[in-house]
Amino acid sequence: MDTKKPTVLVVEDDEQDRFLIVRRLRLWAYVLEAENSADAQKIYEDNPDIDIILMDFDLGFGSLNGLVLTMWFREQGFKGPIVAMSSSSESSKSMVEAGANFISSKGSVDEDAIQILETRKKNDL
Repeated sequence: MDTKKPTVLVVEDDEQDRFLIVRRLRLWAYVLEAENSADAQKIYEDNPDIDIILMDFDLGFGSLNGLVLTMWFREQGFKGPIVAMSSSSESSKSMVEAGANFISSKGSVDEDAIQILETRKKNDL
């Protein structure tokens, strides 16, 4: 039985939101944090075995938005789930078109990520 914790990349520019998401996920997964697109790209290049990416749509001034960053991850060959955190139905639709697999709210994204990874783990058995 594989007891290795999954690796989750959380891309969120709001420090408080990122803290809350990461704090809950750390009980279950190895968590990497990025506050902007440049950090996320560097972390992915250094850690290509990431299992799932949780990404805010709006990453703030001076950063690629979640839409462009999602396309970048897919162009780099990331095949795992990307969960877009967005409250806008229009941005959610765009994120899915760009390659996101799921849409979630920031309040439940950690629970959604655990459920997605548990389902994948069961399907791999």
